[in-house]
Amino acid sequence: MIELNEGVLEAACQFFGFEEDSRRNVIIADAVEKIHELEEHYDLIFLDAYGPSSAPEKLISIPFITRLSELLVPGGWLVGNFWTLNGDFEEHLNRWEKIFPTLYQARTRPTANKILFGRKNGKASLNGSLKDRAHFLQKKSGLDMLKMLVNLEKVE
Repeated sequence: MIELNEGVLEAACQFFGFEEDSRRNVIIADAVEKIHELEEHYDLIFLDAYGPSSAPEKLISIPFITRLSELLVPGGWLVGNFWTLNGDFEEHLNRWEKIFPTLYQARTRPTANKILFGRKNGKASLNGSLKDRAHFLQKKSGLDMLKMLVNLEKVE
């Protein structure tokens, strides 16, 4: 994970039990600069770049999203959290549609965020195994993952 604010890492450890390990490590840096140094490829990348009123343009730009897609393995996913109340969600959606051949979205609540799921290279299907994973993650995390799966819709 790349995080600009060291206080976010401290809060994640103190209040949410986050621990670094061989698969989860945190780099304190500016993501726009750091992603150009990365050479590894990832199955999954989360983008949650919002500040008090919106996301910094450099973290939601086409070059940045394109670079994140380059860091994915074939079939890997970029998952991004976007506000819908400030009126720029359609612009974000259009950017992601230019980069990802497979794109899903899910609304978190009726008037809140939407989550975009962009898959690199190839088609994705919503089959039983995805439901099984959601059920497993729901048991493990206590989060209503099955409800999120119901809200998932393909962007056409």
